[in-house]
Amino acid sequence: MKNTKTTYKPQIKYQLQQKLKTIRTTSFNNSELHAELIYDKEEDKLLYAIYDKENNNVIYESRITLIMKDNKTGETHPIIIEPPKIDLIEKGVILLPSKASKYKDEKTLLKNIQNFIHKYMDIEEQFEKLCAYYVMFTWVYDRFNETPYLRALGDYGTGKTRFLQTLGALCYKSTFTSGATTPAPIYRINEMFHGTLILDEADLKYSDSKSDYIKILNCGYMKGMPVIRCEQETMNPQSFDVFCPKLIATRHRFEDSALESRCITVILMKTKAREDVPRNLSDGFWDEAQTIRNQLLAFRFKHYDQTELKIKYANTNIEDRIRQISTPLLSTIEDKSIRTEINMFLEEYNEEIIQDRKSTYTGEILEIICKLLGEKKSIMVRDVANEFNLNRDVEDKLSNRKIGGIIRNMLNLSTIRKTAGYEITYTKKKLYQLIKRYNITGYQEGLV
Repeated sequence: MKNTKTTYKPQIKYQLQQKLKTIRTTSFNNSELHAELIYDKEEDKLLYAIYDKENNNVIYESRITLIMKDNKTGETHPIIIEPPKIDLIEKGVILLPSKASKYKDEKTLLKNIQNFIHKYMDIEEQFEKLCAYYVMFTWVYDRFNETPYLRALGDYGTGKTRFLQTLGALCYKSTFTSGATTPAPIYRINEMFHGTLILDEADLKYSDSKSDYIKILNCGYMKGMPVIRCEQETMNPQSFDVFCPKLIATRHRFEDSALESRCITVILMKTKAREDVPRNLSDGFWDEAQTIRNQLLAFRFKHYDQTELKIKYANTNIEDRIRQISTPLLSTIEDKSIRTEINMFLEEYNEEIIQDRKSTYTGEILEIICKLLGEKKSIMVRDVANEFNLNRDVEDKLSNRKIGGIIRNMLNLSTIRKTAGYEITYTKKKLYQLIKRYNITGYQEGLV
C-alpha cells in the first residue's frame, strides 16, 4: 500500500464488475483511523471498533471498506477488511474487548489493573506494580522493536496458573495455550492475531517439539526475526511472524541463557495465599477483566500513535540484553517513582543473573583461570583442570578435554597446542569483559 491514500466509508456501496479484494485482519491503523477487532458475547458477533482520529470518536462496524487512492495514477481501489474466519474467539481461547470504554486517567487505569491483580493473586506489591505495567505495555507493544517476556517461576502449587489467568485476562489479545499445544497452530495464531501468547507448563522437558518452542521464544522478542518453516505437503517455505509479548510459566529456568535473559522473572514461593484471594474463579472474574480490557482498548486508541522508545529511560546499570528488553517497558511509564521502583527490581534481577552465571562450571573455570593468571604469566588447560578437580568426587570431575571445550566455546578464549599440552591465550580486554560479565572479584590486579 505504498504511495496510497485511504478514505474510510462505513457503509459505502460499490457497483463494480470485478470482485472486491478482501483482507482478513484483527487490527488496522493508518493516519485517519485505527480499527481493532472486538467480540460482542451477548450477540455472539465479531465487530470492529473503529477510532476516528480526526473526530476522536469510536464507531462499530462488521466490516470496513477502504478506498485506496494511488498517488501516481490517481486511480481508486476499494478494499474490504473483514474478521478472520476462526472460532477460537467464541471458545474463549483468545480474549478480546467487547467495546472501547472511557476511563478517568492513566493513573486510575493502572490502579484498577493493580487492584484486580491484588484481588485474584497473592504476590509482593513490587511485583503487582510490575505486572500492572506489563499489562498496559502489551496494549502498545507493537510500537517497539523489542518486547520482554514476563515469566512466573515456581514449583507445583505455587500459583503459576493463577498468575497466567489473572494477567492473561487483561493483556492485549491474549491467546491461552499450554506446553501440550503443538507449535504449528501457535505459528498461525501469532501470524493472524499478533496478541499476547500465554504459555503454561513451558518447561517442555519431554516434548519432541521443544526446539520449535525455543525458536518461537528466541525469535519472538524482536521484530524482523520470523521463523521459517516448510509446509509438509508442498515443502514450500513459509515465514511466520512470532513477535509478541509472552506470559510464561515454568518450574525451572531455561537451559538457554540467551532465552533466560529475555525474561523478566517473578519467582513464586509455595506459601499459603491470603485468605481474601478467591480459590476458585467465578463469572465475576471474567466480567471484571472484560471491563478493564474495554478500558485498555480506549487506552490503545488514545496512546498508540504517541508511544515511542525513550532511550533516556534506559537503565545503564544493567547488562545490555536486559537493558534492551526493559527499555520499551520503561518507555511506557511516565511516573518517575514507579520507574525508580522497577529499575531497582531490574538491578536486583541483573545481579541474580550474574550470580547464577558465576555459579556455573563456566564461571568456576573462569575464576580458576583468573586465580592462576595472578600467580603466573601463562597457564595450560591441564593446570585449570587440576585446580577444578581438586577435592571433587569422581562423578563431579571433568576431563581436560571437556574443560578445554568450555574455555574455547563458552568463554571464547583460544588455546594453542604446545609440547606440554594446550596453553590458554587471551587479551586483557577480553578477559576484563569476562570478569565483569561473571562478576569475578579479587584477581584483576594480577592480570595487568
